[in-house]
Amino acid sequence: MKAIFVNWTKPFFYKEDAQGYNKMKMAEFSDEEYDIVDYELLIQKVAVVRAKKHVGKTKLYTDQIGYDFYKRKGLLDLWDEIDTETLEEFNRENSGVNPGRFWTTGKSIVIGKEPIPFLFLDLDFIIRSDLPKWIYDYDLVHTQWEIQRGEFFVFESEINKYGGIEDFVQNMWMPNTSFVYLNDVNLRDEYLKKHLSIIRREYEHVPEWLWLLADQGIMGYSARKLNSRVETIENRIYLSYPEQLYPKFVGHGLSWVKDPDRKDHEENLEYEHIWTNKRSFKVDPEYRNKRVEELEQEFKMLTKKRNLI
Repeated sequence: MKAIFVNWTKPFFYKEDAQGYNKMKMAEFSDEEYDIVDYELLIQKVAVVRAKKHVGKTKLYTDQIGYDFYKRKGLLDLWDEIDTETLEEFNRENSGVNPGRFWTTGKSIVIGKEPIPFLFLDLDFIIRSDLPKWIYDYDLVHTQWEIQRGEFFVFESEINKYGGIEDFVQNMWMPNTSFVYLNDVNLRDEYLKKHLSIIRREYEHVPEWLWLLADQGIMGYSARKLNSRVETIENRIYLSYPEQLYPKFVGHGLSWVKDPDRKDHEENLEYEHIWTNKRSFKVDPEYRNKRVEELEQEFKMLTKKRNLI
């Protein structure tokens, strides 16, 4: 099994179009040279070495700027294989796409082109156990289903103002694509077709919900269209942007809910997806220092006997 990672650097140079944490993390850097926040680079290193330990071969898709960055950092040996041409070709042929708004498009292009079967992992998704054997029985295994709330909940009438989305389903759960095991060429191709259809349109403004549907939602719509065999790593469903648990206000929103019809996996994956805590890395020095120390120790432990770096 091959674990693939993607670092598309284009969004870095479109900071003015970024939102939320993405905008916050890049604010300290100039536009002159690509860079990554130190703690995010550490998270990447742990994620890749863990994948090498628990999955097998690792492959990085990046562009030339990304390749040069990792070369300066002395990190090219983290991966068994590196591809720059796929994203360089996409950059040349799709200059009209807004990387600041569709900031995960590099990931979607790679998922749509990598030969199956493969495992895609976000660069902040750390696997800490071997893959459960049951995942190989499915066309698609992703992290979790999500119930969309807040600004990410959108009606079809609003979507149609932006050109519509093929096979859209109003009340369907959305797959989180931080972990994607894909073993169906038809699903892969359908996903890529839908993604390209959305990002290549001309927009005056790209709302956040459209970016998310172009990344995650269309994977669900495609799987439903093809009646794919789909499963999730998580036994729970995530509520997008739940309320904080403390203080517990009357009727507060939960972080996770359980499908009463769900049959839990006896064998499952131990992992950490750091995305939900990245804001804490940025704004909470005490939390950041604690986690950085833990991750540095983990990386040293993983590389000590393997002579990787």
